[in-house]
Formats: sequence, structure tokens, C-alpha cells
Amino acid sequence: MYTEDSGDKKHITIWPGCWYEGELTIGDKKVKAKLVDQDSDGDFTTAACLSIGSNDEEHKVGKFIYYNDKYYTLNVAKDGAYVQLEPVSPELCELQVAKDMSKLRLTGDNGSFDVKLKDGKGMAIKGDYRVENWTIVRKDAKGNNWELGGSAWNNQINIEPNQAGPKKLALGEPILSRLDVSNNKGEYNFSQSFIDGAQSRIRIKKGQDDFAPKLHFVSADGKYDKKFSLEYG
Repeated sequence: MYTEDSGDKKHITIWPGCWYEGELTIGDKKVKAKLVDQDSDGDFTTAACLSIGSNDEEHKVGKFIYYNDKYYTLNVAKDGAYVQLEPVSPELCELQVAKDMSKLRLTGDNGSFDVKLKDGKGMAIKGDYRVENWTIVRKDAKGNNWELGGSAWNNQINIEPNQAGPKKLALGEPILSRLDVSNNKGEYNFSQSFIDGAQSRIRIKKGQDDFAPKLHFVSADGKYDKKFSLEYG
């Protein structure tokens, strides 16, 4: 459940869900696990996620799961009564992103995976995916942390073995800033967004705060010259 205050009104958003909790045997170890039916339709093989271990990191229920540097096939009963994992060595394909990208999470029929990146290269099971999220972090001259990140749900990517080299994903730079303007009976509305080659929904943060772009208005004769923040849309 998520609540948000807006002046004298409170908005409440509720996501239905039902789940099992217990221990899952992986190899010779038992670990805490939680299986969630996210749309509460009674089918734990669709729209479901599995969290393993103490950090409760969620994995989409798919064909595979990656845990403790190993891949496993994932078999879940439709009613959620059992979960089976078997070690497997799937066919992996190399992919390439920006060298300073620190996080890349892919989601598809195979499952959801945080790709381990080194110098912008990583490995993923062959198949079709959508980019759940990606992150690049840098410091400016004053030591401030800046975070560039996004998701590309609308752009499906196919990762297959390629003799010519790694699969290149057009995530991140170069970034284009787009300003949309609409006019309704003399009232103008402005909205700003960032896009990359994968049509990601992009966010920019300075430290813990979202970066607020400025909109600069200047009249033809220069008498009107003001800047406004787009922080609140």
C-alpha cells in the first residue's frame, strides 16, 4: 500500500497480493524465501515473484533464477504449493553498455536478472528482455554525486550469440532533453523529459534529490527575462 498527501486530500494506492513464506533448499543450504502472487489470481506461475535470503530481493518467476553466482531452473506449482530449483549452465551471451554503468536489470520470460558489469560488459541468458532499470553514477568537480538512470519497458531487446561481438544496448548517453508545449485557449503548458537511444524513461538525481530542470523565458525585446523550475511538473 502506498499513501500520498496532497494538500487536504490523501490518496491511497493498494496492490492486491497473496504469498507463501518458508524455507527453500538450495544445494545443501536452507534459506528464507517468499513467493508472491502479485495479481491475486491464484496462479503463482504468472505475475509472480520470488524473494530469497535476508535482503528480500525480488526475482520475477520465469524459467531461471540467479542466486549466489549460480543459475538454476525454476519450477513453481501453479497453486504455489512448491518451488523447485535445479542447477543449470544456460547458454550465455555477452552484452555491452556504457563503461561506467553500475547497475543493469533485465526482465523477460527467462526471469529477472541483475547483470554483473565490468568495464561496461556483462553476460545474460539468451532470450527476449525488457530493461527494468539501469544506473550511472558520477561525481562533479565539487564532489556531488549525480545519478542518471532509467527504464525501457516499451523497447524489447533480443539477446543472442553473436560472432561479431557483444550485443550493444543503446542505454544512457547521449541523452536528449525534450520540451513539449501545448496551448489550450491561450493557456500554455510545458513538460520536459529526457530520452536515450532505447527510449528509456530517464531520471536525473543530485545526491538524494531529483534534479529540477529550469525553463527560461525571454521576450523578443528582452524586457521579460525569468527562469522557472519544472520540479513540480
